[in-house]
Amino acid sequence: MKKIILSLAVVLLFSASSAFAACSAEEMQSKAMTVSTQLQALAQKDAARFQKVMEEFQQKTAQLQQKNDMDALCAYYDELIEATK
Repeated sequence: MKKIILSLAVVLLFSASSAFAACSAEEMQSKAMTVSTQLQALAQKDAARFQKVMEEFQQKTAQLQQKNDMDALCAYYDELIEATK
């Protein structure tokens, strides 16, 4: 579990560092930290749901980063923040 959370933090920080357009770098970093915090809480409350969300998260963020689509990544963070409240 700790490895998953650590890898999540690395992915979030990497994606936050290359932000532009849809959000500023500061906004992207803030959203990344919010997602990380909410996913950690979800891992504690509902491990099965956490696994499902993480699988989707890893696939989606990898695709968006590969396309360098930071507008979509920023929007995805917003969706994920709402979905994991």
